[in-house]
Amino acid sequence: MSMDNGEIAGSMPVLAEPRRRSRARWVIAVVTAAALVVVGGGAGVLVWNAGENSRHAEAMEQWQQALDRLEADLAAAEAVADDLAAVVEESSAAPVVEGVVQAVDVESAGGDDLAAFALLVAEKRELDLSIDPGLSRAQKIDRAGEVVTAVELARGDLARDVGVLQLSVTSNRVAHVLADVLEPAATDLDAAVAAVGESLPAAQEHLAASEGDTLDDSARVALTGAIDSAAAAVEVATSEGVEPGRALLDDAVGLLADLAAALDDADFASVNALMARADQTLEGSAEITAALPEHAAELRAHVDALAGARDAVTQAQNAKAAAAAAARASGGTKNTGGSQTRPGGSSTGNQSAGASAPAAKGGSGSSGSSGSGSTSGSGGGSSGGGTWVEEGSGTWCDTTDTSGADGVGGWC
Repeated sequence: MSMDNGEIAGSMPVLAEPRRRSRARWVIAVVTAAALVVVGGGAGVLVWNAGENSRHAEAMEQWQQALDRLEADLAAAEAVADDLAAVVEESSAAPVVEGVVQAVDVESAGGDDLAAFALLVAEKRELDLSIDPGLSRAQKIDRAGEVVTAVELARGDLARDVGVLQLSVTSNRVAHVLADVLEPAATDLDAAVAAVGESLPAAQEHLAASEGDTLDDSARVALTGAIDSAAAAVEVATSEGVEPGRALLDDAVGLLADLAAALDDADFASVNALMARADQTLEGSAEITAALPEHAAELRAHVDALAGARDAVTQAQNAKAAAAAAARASGGTKNTGGSQTRPGGSSTGNQSAGASAPAAKGGSGSSGSSGSGSTSGSGGGSSGGGTWVEEGSGTWCDTTDTSGADGVGGWC
């Protein structure tokens, strides 16, 4: 028994030693695990915090970039508006043609559009795009996203507004030039061409009818020149004024239709091409609208010249008729007049009224019913045939001359 007890007693320490080592290992494992949990949790917090910082920094950068893009777009939009306003002011300050309706003015060429656009730009500048410094980091990130979205919407609206402004101002300018300058000038030129067209046939008929019916051809020669000049002026006005004017009118009408369609369809991609066409049309209108009234004024001057030339021919015809009447009146007096005795005692006929031009030029010493006598009023002068005053000389024979009007001619 003692042996067994000794053996048992001797074996007890051997069995107890491993239990103490296992407990130590368990304690170490628990402590180690706890330490690992603490360390791992701290590292995770650090990683999350670093990620949030990165998101915040990126959000702030995107926010600032969005603000910069919007500011650049606003500045560009204002520059476009300034350019259009300068064009409108320059055009309204100088008429295309002096005395003709001005090409454009601020009200009719888009001044209202410019004013409305300025309000739109001001509204976009007043948008609240700030981030409150008192917000948390997460709130700032969210606010930055809201601002970026709002900025992109504002930029899209601004691009549309710029396109509308350009199309509207351009359309108004073209419409104003078309309605207030081109159409009136073209209509006025058409009327001037028609006036010459009415005057020319009448002048040509007058020229033909007056042939051989004037004392000389000087007035008819002048009328011929007036007819030729007027006909040539019509040809020039047609080729240099009427035809290009009508072509420009057609271009302007087509351009207005395209501008209206682009506005209706919000086709802002076509703005630059349409504006280039408009500039070309308006530049061409300046030269053509200067030519149209000049041609019209020249044609009206030709109408006046034709009227004056015809009047001169009429006067020449009247002068010949007066001369013929005077000649007939002079011949009638000779046939019915009797002889008269002058104070000198000699008997003579009425030489001024009774003699015809051929008889006067015959050189006979007698006239009328008298065979001979003195031509002197006192009875002591020389005898002879007297003097014939040619037509147009403007000379009266003496106080007893009854040959007719001044310059018609007669026997003295």
